[in-house]
Amino acid sequence: MTLQEHCHQDKPMLIAMHALVRECAAAAGLPLEGSLSELCQRAGVNRTQVYEKKAQLKQILGETEVPGPGRPAKAAAGPEEAWAGCALREQVLRYGLAHPGAMVSQRGASTRYSDGCKRFVLDLADGWAGELERFCA
Repeated sequence: MTLQEHCHQDKPMLIAMHALVRECAAAAGLPLEGSLSELCQRAGVNRTQVYEKKAQLKQILGETEVPGPGRPAKAAAGPEEAWAGCALREQVLRYGLAHPGAMVSQRGASTRYSDGCKRFVLDLADGWAGELERFCA
């Protein structure tokens, strides 16, 4: 079950999220009364950006899995595997710098990858010694 589905079914979770948003708004000095247009105007932000952020949040909540009862806890990565993950990220970022257009960010926080970039990442996966799940993370 995703976090978004969980929020639709769990009223205490939904109320807790509401309380958290109110706390964050109060800390930022932004009262949340009024329409969305009024809120955007008061905060000095573009309403289109707010809708894009809302779509991003829905996507993130829709992808985040809530651990269910009886699921085994994932073991934390060891220092060698964590270092390997950093080295992997560095290789991918260096590829992106060397090949402009290999990774193109699009609206809605999605990214399009060139065929060459996909091939590069798949070649890295072939040499990955750890679990594929950790490689993907």
